[in-house]
Amino acid sequence: MDQLNDDAAVVGERRLSPAAAIVLSHLDPAGSRPADVARSMGVSRQHVHTVVRELTDAGVVNTVPDPVSRRDRLVVLTAHGNARRLRAVARLAALEAEVGQTIGLPDLDRLHYILTRLWGPGRTPDPLPHDAGERDKGSRHE
Repeated sequence: MDQLNDDAAVVGERRLSPAAAIVLSHLDPAGSRPADVARSMGVSRQHVHTVVRELTDAGVVNTVPDPVSRRDRLVVLTAHGNARRLRAVARLAALEAEVGQTIGLPDLDRLHYILTRLWGPGRTPDPLPHDAGERDKGSRHE
C-alpha cells in the first residue's frame, strides 16, 4: 500500500487509506451499490459510505443514479480512478513477478492460493492441483 501511495504522490495524487484500497478492490467495473460492497467486505454500509466520500474527494470515484433502483446510487470509477487502478495493477504485477523470482513459481502458486483462501472474495478456491510444483523442479517444497 505504501508503494502504491508513493507512486500516486509522485504524480500529484492524494494518498489513500488502506480501507479505500480495499473498497476499490470490491468495486464492479459497471458500478456497485455501497450496500453490496459492504456485504462483500463484511463491514457496515456506513463504513463504506465514509470511504466512498474519501474516494470521491480524491477524484477516484463518483456516485451516479442506479438505473435499476431510483433510490440507490452506484459507485463508479472516474477516468482518473481507472488510470490509478491500472497503475496499481501494473505495480502489483511487478511485485508478484519479483516475489516469484525470489521464491519460485510453485511457492508463488501456493502463496496465491493461501492468500485467496484467506482473503479472497468470499469463497474458498478449488484445491491446489497436486502437480502444481511441477513448473519449477528447483522448488524446496515439492
